[in-house]
Amino acid sequence: MGTIRTVELNGEAMPLERGRASLAVNYLRAFQQALEGFREYQGFVQSLSALIEKDGYLLGLAHLSESPSRLHEPDYEALDEGETILAVSRKEGEAGYLSYRGRQDGAAFDAEDLHLMGALADFVSALLVQAGEYQRNRQAAKVLRYLIGQLPLAVLCFERDGSLILENKLAGRLLGDSGRATLAEHLSDLPAEADRCQLHFEIDGHFLYAEGRQLRIEEVELVMAFVVHDLTGSRERLYLSLERELYLDEARGTQLKLLLLNHTKKPGLIYGWMKARMDAFGLEARDLQAVDAYTCLCAFRHRSEQVLRTQLRASFEEGDLLSDLRLCLQPALIEPDGGAPGKAWLDQAESTMRRAQTALQPVVLLLCPHTGVVESVKLLLAGVARVELVADLDEVQSWMDAGRVDACVLDADAVDPGTLAAMHQALSASGTMTLQVYLSYRQPLMLSRELGLSPSPGILQKPFEAERLARLLHPVVNLS
Repeated sequence: MGTIRTVELNGEAMPLERGRASLAVNYLRAFQQALEGFREYQGFVQSLSALIEKDGYLLGLAHLSESPSRLHEPDYEALDEGETILAVSRKEGEAGYLSYRGRQDGAAFDAEDLHLMGALADFVSALLVQAGEYQRNRQAAKVLRYLIGQLPLAVLCFERDGSLILENKLAGRLLGDSGRATLAEHLSDLPAEADRCQLHFEIDGHFLYAEGRQLRIEEVELVMAFVVHDLTGSRERLYLSLERELYLDEARGTQLKLLLLNHTKKPGLIYGWMKARMDAFGLEARDLQAVDAYTCLCAFRHRSEQVLRTQLRASFEEGDLLSDLRLCLQPALIEPDGGAPGKAWLDQAESTMRRAQTALQPVVLLLCPHTGVVESVKLLLAGVARVELVADLDEVQSWMDAGRVDACVLDADAVDPGTLAAMHQALSASGTMTLQVYLSYRQPLMLSRELGLSPSPGILQKPFEAERLARLLHPVVNLS
């Protein structure tokens, strides 16, 4: 009966074949533990060296180094009989060698042992190659994180499933958890084929704009990188910008119209809407500014308020924005008492913003001393026009000069005939779009001749029926 060869492993003698199987398991477990403890390259090299030296089956030493200049060639002349040297290499060249003096049980190496030592050398070489690559990638990632951290913009990078890969400090401060969640949610809603995205959103009072672009990493992994801009700006900068525009307008002798728009339905909605229609409204880049996440400021030149109201109403009705829109549209004037005109105008505009349904209604001036007539006109135009009461012709002229009037209803019996005739002639010569209606006890033809009203405007003889006034105002006020 043949002798059963045994091997001592972990202090236990077992048949050789069974021992080799257990030995392979032990080697794999030891290498796995070394990999799990990987922190940096040099420490991993030391772990591999310790693993070879503590081998419970072979008597071995590992001579490994990260730097080729520190490697020492083995002294082949001093090798003991049966001692084996195996080279270890990596991507950059030699990494050292493994030396085995024998087995722990004192037996000579057999063919299986030589095969095992060669496999161990190849395995250590492969691990060093992967560890070196991993170390270089970690170093590159550290450099990249440092460089991104120095950027004056908020930068974030997500996997396509919305998992955050990295962000710089500015992004962390600006967005916080809620901002990151907003971007991740938007990303998850994107179609798979989308490689770019843009969105406006609001975080803690900041009006933010994010632009994302899909990047392919090493031809395999897809990520979405976002650059986030804070469009809120400081109120001080906005005040100064507005103040500069006011003074330039005054120096040029032009009439700047300022429009403050507020829409609470969605952050960035009204700003994005106006930005997309800058050409249609004749706006330049400097004429549109964000005030906060829900409000923007527009500066109009060379257009009367009357024309702007008509154009804005048509545009907002088309976009179904009127229901949640508030605005203030008025000339930009510098008050004579000085101070900070930019701040003064914006503060006043914010306090006087009205719902768009009323703010964009046609403006009808009414000059009449009779309470009954005033109440009748207000009742007739309620909900379809803004009725502004004026006290005299100078006030009427001021409204008209500002281009803020769509129609005016004047009691010709309550004003100076000469002044009224002069104003009518001036308006007719200027080609103004303001509709004029006159009320009088006199016959229309008699009043027209007495005051020199030519061409004859709409004249109603008092008392008059409301339907007749409605027909005269129909070109600017829809009472149907």
